[in-house]
Amino acid sequence: MDNVTGLNDMDSAISKLSAELKNELPNIVMKAAQIIASEVQARAPVGTGALKRSIDVVASGSGQSASATVQVEDSTQGGIEHYAIYTEYGTSREVARPFFRPGVQAASAQVENLITQRITQIIEQP
Repeated sequence: MDNVTGLNDMDSAISKLSAELKNELPNIVMKAAQIIASEVQARAPVGTGALKRSIDVVASGSGQSASATVQVEDSTQGGIEHYAIYTEYGTSREVARPFFRPGVQAASAQVENLITQRITQIIEQP
């Protein structure tokens, strides 16, 4: 039976790649969320500008995961931007003026490109 060589080197390279991806994951997630937030803000209807200003990104995560939420700040009932949901979906008296969902849709290709490019860079670095 032939001996297989190089498995230790391959195992080491895979471990290093895994560690690098885990280290970079929070940055990738935040950049992706910022792209989405920018597209959502660009589509937010402007009356006073409060709705547009209230769109932000909140990051969270642990050692094994990373996440970011694009949200309308203070959108709970009574908050100054609680009307965001009515703007997005409309009411019986107000026509819908979607901005959040179209913003997410518009950002999807940019986010996909960002993720692909960054992972490719990590894989291909010496």
